[in-house]
Amino acid sequence: MSTVYAAAADVAARYGGTLFAVTGFAPDDDGNLPPEGISALENALEHAGSEIDMALRARYRLPLPSVPPVLARVAIDIAVADLPRNGTGEADLYERRAKAARALLASLAAGDTTLDLPEASGTAAGGGVAFYAPESAMAAKMKDFDL
Repeated sequence: MSTVYAAAADVAARYGGTLFAVTGFAPDDDGNLPPEGISALENALEHAGSEIDMALRARYRLPLPSVPPVLARVAIDIAVADLPRNGTGEADLYERRAKAARALLASLAAGDTTLDLPEASGTAAGGGVAFYAPESAMAAKMKDFDL
């Protein structure tokens, strides 16, 4: 299960009246999305959380102790871009925001930027993966030859 970085209410707070354009589901008279709209939004946010976890896993111990606001925004932008829409009028804005969010995640994963949170212990600067392969029998035999 992925970390929850943002909720449907966070999307509504960021996009306000454009939430219909974002989800493709018409809100009721009180501005609330129908259950199928909430479900689509929550699924998109869960997938965004998985993407964020994947990018951060090598550098940070997950789940994070708290969700930095920048990661909530990243989750929202990725989720909104991945939602199906009825038209393409708003797509460019959402796709540009998601592209910027994914670039930020790549920068975090590479260590070019930081969240100012404690990093996971034992991670290497190159992404947290160390490899070891013992010398092969052939390599040991080749040492005896002057090549």
